[in-house]
Amino acid sequence: MASDFSKICKAHDIQQQFTSAHTPSQNGIAERLNRTLVEHASCLLHEAGLAKEFWSFAVKHAALIRNRFHYTALEDKTKGNAPTSPYERLHGRPPRVAMARVFGCDAWMLDHSHRSGSFEPRAHKGIFVGISANRKGWVIFDPKTRKCRTTFHASFDESLEGRRCALRDFDLRERKAGTGANRDEERLAQLERELYDEEVDLPFEDSTERFLGSDSPPSGGSERRSAGE
Repeated sequence: MASDFSKICKAHDIQQQFTSAHTPSQNGIAERLNRTLVEHASCLLHEAGLAKEFWSFAVKHAALIRNRFHYTALEDKTKGNAPTSPYERLHGRPPRVAMARVFGCDAWMLDHSHRSGSFEPRAHKGIFVGISANRKGWVIFDPKTRKCRTTFHASFDESLEGRRCALRDFDLRERKAGTGANRDEERLAQLERELYDEEVDLPFEDSTERFLGSDSPPSGGSERRSAGE
């Protein structure tokens, strides 16, 4: 991969400059931006009450939002030196933010395979974890299947306070899945509750998109408190 990139740089007359090992101060601008993204992602996880295993989604969402903010350092001379966003500077047009949602909020995905009665549920509850980069839709994590789906047919509840109340009520209930629930329903309810704990093992699998990430958050991320606290 490195040799291929070197070939591209050479073909476009780009001179590569490298930093010395274990000397991040020589790459100060990039290191400071990395720290800013990690801090923003940590705030998103804390506010949503999600486990830190969602850090890769939070960092990606933070970068997407930051690229659409206006910065005074970026001025558009055609608009009287008005501040502009990195997205507008790159693409030459204002960004569209109509699809922006509160990170980590509850989302209901329409079930297109619904074939049961008229009064049966037609949507599955999930967690909003970002906006798709290659299609028009939202990326939603399904707590039951542990998979991400990209869909444009979804409704959202962006009130995180209601979730905190629901988690407190869940912890106080003796029967987690409700009266009359069987053993499998109780197990699924417990698995969904673990998504909001401080530590949870999530083997992420995405049937529509691939997200790059590791099993641990990047350095600089702070530990989060439990959502029930």
